Amino acid sequence: MAENNFKSKSLEDKMLEEKKSKFSLFKIFDINKPRKLPDKNKKYKTSFRQIVAYLLVPFRGMFFMTLFLSILQSLLFLALPILAGDIMNQIIFRMDFKFILNNFLILFIALVSMALVAYLRLYMNQFIGNSIIKILRGELFIAIENSSYSFLDHHSTGDLVARCTSDLNTLKMLLSSQITFFIRECFTVALSIIAMFYINFNITLLIIPIFPLIFYIIYRFRKRIGPIYRESRDIYGDEVTATIEENLGGVRVVRAFASEDYEIAKFNKYNDKYLQKQKEYIKLQATFEPMVRLFVNLSMAIVIFFGGRLLGTGIIQLGDLFTYLLLLNFAIEPLFFINTFLGNTAMYLQTTDRICEILNNTNIIKDPKPEDVKKFPDPVKGIIRFDHIWFSYRNNDFYELKDITFETKPGEVIAILGATGSGKTTLVNLIGRFYEATKGTIYIDGIDIRKVLQKDLRKLIAYVPQESFLFSTTIKENLLLGRSEGATMEEIIEACKLANIHDFIESLPKKYETLVGQRGVTLSGGQRQRIAIARAILKRPKILILDSATSSVDVHIEYKIQQGFKKMMANSTTFIITQRLSSVRHADRIIVLDNGRIVQMGTHNELMKDPNGIYYKLYTTLDIEKRAIESQKLLSENLISQIKE
Repeated sequence: MAENNFKSKSLEDKMLEEKKSKFSLFKIFDINKPRKLPDKNKKYKTSFRQIVAYLLVPFRGMFFMTLFLSILQSLLFLALPILAGDIMNQIIFRMDFKFILNNFLILFIALVSMALVAYLRLYMNQFIGNSIIKILRGELFIAIENSSYSFLDHHSTGDLVARCTSDLNTLKMLLSSQITFFIRECFTVALSIIAMFYINFNITLLIIPIFPLIFYIIYRFRKRIGPIYRESRDIYGDEVTATIEENLGGVRVVRAFASEDYEIAKFNKYNDKYLQKQKEYIKLQATFEPMVRLFVNLSMAIVIFFGGRLLGTGIIQLGDLFTYLLLLNFAIEPLFFINTFLGNTAMYLQTTDRICEILNNTNIIKDPKPEDVKKFPDPVKGIIRFDHIWFSYRNNDFYELKDITFETKPGEVIAILGATGSGKTTLVNLIGRFYEATKGTIYIDGIDIRKVLQKDLRKLIAYVPQESFLFSTTIKENLLLGRSEGATMEEIIEACKLANIHDFIESLPKKYETLVGQRGVTLSGGQRQRIAIARAILKRPKILILDSATSSVDVHIEYKIQQGFKKMMANSTTFIITQRLSSVRHADRIIVLDNGRIVQMGTHNELMKDPNGIYYKLYTTLDIEKRAIESQKLLSENLISQIKE
């Protein structure tokens, strides 16, 4: 029975697809339909034009259709007061019931037509708006994913999240309805004024000077509101949203240091700062609207006064005066929306600037041109050569790395030591082109890494940072992150055993299907690190980078993990950054960095021969401290034994 239902449903789906293929209307409103996008290489004069291109390139026909429907709706709307005025004149003066009935019928048809036109326009506007935002959201995500680390270093997570959410919602409002509505309202004002001139030229001449005054107020308002909105958005993104994001991620640290009051006070400070800017915005809005209303009421008073006098002399009929007042209202009411739209142009321009800053981000590590792409030899040996590498985060004369030159052998284990800020992490980040070297070249198996596609380069590399990041999904899915082609359960278990985490996972109720929570919050630091190490092992890379990857693991477990690495990563070139000299001494080669330069390089025994070297001093200092700690521990144990006796 269930099988029959399934078949019938499949048949219904096929029939629906056939209907959709027959009727082009379904194709037009298919949000997943591939559409031509703006040329990414084209240079636009303003960010606003660039965003509007996402409207006019893929949805040009639909946009002009909505524009036509908006103007048609405006024409139907203006027909209402004219028909109503004629009906009123007939009722008062002639009582031609046939004429009145015909006009009522025309009025009814106009109202129904206006409703249908409004429905089509609103539906198409919303479809266009949602489709464009879907495209832009995808483009923003791709741009952020492809951004270099240096771009991400200069933009807070909260600010980027605000751009991808609230800023996009602002653009959705603009692109879905505001542009066409603005054009429609301008058209309505123009037609209303023309009709008013037709009904009575003299009265219209008296009130027409009021319109420039209103537009001047709008201009002044718009000029003052721009800087306020810009500052408001900066505070919202860089301070309010960023503080919320940081505290959500670091709530345990805040509570551990009993800093809730401090963080709340800091957030309230930013929140109050944002409120003050909003108050300035509201104050301007509150000042502006009554001023415009004053001139609106003045124009109404002029029409009533002079229209009443003309009505008394018989120059104008009551129905015509009624029509004139309605047209005046239709001419003035759109000015409030036009004012709001123009007043919000500062907001729209700032929003488009913020969005296009990401879309046009030049701080992106780019792939070579197709004709310049090179491939790594097969199989890859993993010979890495740094050839006079210099690097600066700020692209100025201050270099974090200075003239770094060395070459690894296949399967060699390289340990990197140095004080905090000496450039250890920066050095290994250059291998995967997470940052671009300022000067010099890095080669892998003799191939310049800038001539290779990034995805091909990074397929060779597994990277385990000190703060291991886990996604809010299952342990198994986190482990498979580096294996897009998938892996067998036997391979997953083997990698976890080598990382000394398999037994822990098996002790969990759902084992490998256990959800780890956001950023792996349900696991300890050591457990997260071991899962990250297992993930790296499972990838089976030719280049393995361990950046303080076992800092949260005790020495005993670290030793077991190192043994696992020896078995699995014998053919991988491995870089180890650690402060534990027990992990360093067994490396094939040790590089000592100081102030961005290589000051020593060699094996443990070679470096220990130089008593004036950094490595010798560091090793002997730590060795003395270790013996002192062991002596203190032994003394404490003896004291406790004596007390017990």
